[in-house]
Amino acid sequence: MAVSAEERRTTINKFLLLYLIADAADKHSKRLTFVKIQQLVFLAQLDMIQHQMEGFSYSFKKTVRGVYSEELQADLCNLKEMGFIEAEKSLLLKLKNLFLKKPAKRQAMGRQIFKR
Repeated sequence: MAVSAEERRTTINKFLLLYLIADAADKHSKRLTFVKIQQLVFLAQLDMIQHQMEGFSYSFKKTVRGVYSEELQADLCNLKEMGFIEAEKSLLLKLKNLFLKKPAKRQAMGRQIFKR
């Protein structure tokens, strides 16, 4: 079963996004907002391009608040709806517990990501 280029790109974006959010949440105790995530992904994508690495492939545009990607925002909302991230006081994540303590739930939620 061959995977299309678009499916491959979407898969890479989502896995890297989950990793970036989990890593940023571990390193920063302050609030991690959607705007901050947009900025972090933009900078990570620039770095990957400069080092000729395969990585994020979101399209960004400039706004008053900084850079913005509609595709990235849709992925963030999708992850929020599926319970991977919480948007209460901040985007402190369930990811750490999910990946470390609940392998069966992790597999089920991983399948959910790629069905959407």
